[in-house]
Amino acid sequence: MHVNRNPFDPENPNAQRRARENSARKARHSIADSTQANSEDSWRGRRRRHEARPAVRHRREDHGGSWKGAHPSVSGENRREPEGISRSRPTGQHFRRRRIAAAMFVAFLLACAAGVGAAVQKLSSSRHEDPQAHNTVNEPADYAPTEAVAIPPATPDVQLTPAVARIPQKLRPIHDELKPGQNRELQLKSSDRERKYIINVPRGALPYSKKGNSTAHPDAKTKPLPLIFAFHGYREQADQMARYTGLADKEAIVVYPQGVGNAWEGAPYAKVKRGEDVRFVRDILDAVSSTYQVDANRIYATGMSNGGGFVGKLACELPEEFAAFAAVSAAYYSGTWRACAEKGSDPKRPETVHFKRGQTSPYLDIHGRKDQTIHYDGGPRYGDEYLGAYEFTQQYAARSHCVGAPVTTRVTDAIQRVQWPNCGHGMEVTHLAIGDAGHTWMGERTGEAGKAAADPSRESKSKAVTATGEIAAFFEVHRRS
Repeated sequence: MHVNRNPFDPENPNAQRRARENSARKARHSIADSTQANSEDSWRGRRRRHEARPAVRHRREDHGGSWKGAHPSVSGENRREPEGISRSRPTGQHFRRRRIAAAMFVAFLLACAAGVGAAVQKLSSSRHEDPQAHNTVNEPADYAPTEAVAIPPATPDVQLTPAVARIPQKLRPIHDELKPGQNRELQLKSSDRERKYIINVPRGALPYSKKGNSTAHPDAKTKPLPLIFAFHGYREQADQMARYTGLADKEAIVVYPQGVGNAWEGAPYAKVKRGEDVRFVRDILDAVSSTYQVDANRIYATGMSNGGGFVGKLACELPEEFAAFAAVSAAYYSGTWRACAEKGSDPKRPETVHFKRGQTSPYLDIHGRKDQTIHYDGGPRYGDEYLGAYEFTQQYAARSHCVGAPVTTRVTDAIQRVQWPNCGHGMEVTHLAIGDAGHTWMGERTGEAGKAAADPSRESKSKAVTATGEIAAFFEVHRRS
């Protein structure tokens, strides 16, 4: 009898059954091998186990049928699932977790980038209270420029306020009147003291007249002249201030008052009572305007060192009389800014010092970064604490209703200009940080400025800028309205 040994012979009645069993056996062996090879408990192992499955299977909705996609001979009831194999697919919750993790990772990267950027900016740029810290000085000129470098000149379209002769509060004319083109030292009794001052009267000055003190036409050849007060530094004399500033060359009446004990009110070493020097300024104003026609809209004050600090005091206590102020290497002792400060401002704790809002006039501060006497950032001196130049100017800007962060401009390698915006019509607050300047009147050639320095030879003389030129340009663009 012939026996068919081929189990897959289609004529063999058991061939189809055996083929199904062989297929199911191979499937089981394939799953077992995959389980052994991917037994590690990790997402990579689960991925490989998922890919090693013979087919994607889904139960029917009633969970009672066979696996869809499996071999027809393998039913859901007879098929055993190998241990350790999870047939769950990623759900919506898994995807949400992955998205959250990815978002957190991106946020971490952004935070790292921001931190690196902040560190780079901190290393490569100046702090707000130290605007000149990273400037280099490279000024090849033998002499400082005489014209303004940092203060923009007045533009032709600026609307000028007509000149108006000041009416003195108390008529007290100078007895020995100077002729135009002369300068002389005069005496004046103020607060029961005999005080002195030097006055320079330029050509073109008009005598005071009650009948002729009307408003002058802007194009008139003869009209009231501006008046500039110039206050010397500690241990200096008025005639020294006149020599090293050169303000007499300007078309203005210039007054150089002399401080009692060569000092001014507001400093801890002042020799006068509180209010005496301010009264002295008022008396000079009346004396000069009782003798000459002084433009009430162009009265200015400038000063050096202790005199610069006194200018700050006038800006706090007498702003209504002045069109603008300018201070050079100023010593802002606590007595100079008390009238501006809010209650609770402690000079020994500069961070507590805040100026209250009030009436102000345009202000220019010029200070050298190499000042060894009145340090740029402030400090202790004579038992008192003086504010840094930038700090005082910033507080004055707050008092002047300025809104917004200051705008810093690098004018040259040695000059940085800081201006506070949005201070109102006609109002300006500007600070000039001079990189190569010590305790001096920048650009002066006499060597007489800065006598308060313990060692004047250590104080650098700037060739980058001339303080007189910058101040003259600043005064030119500001008139009281």
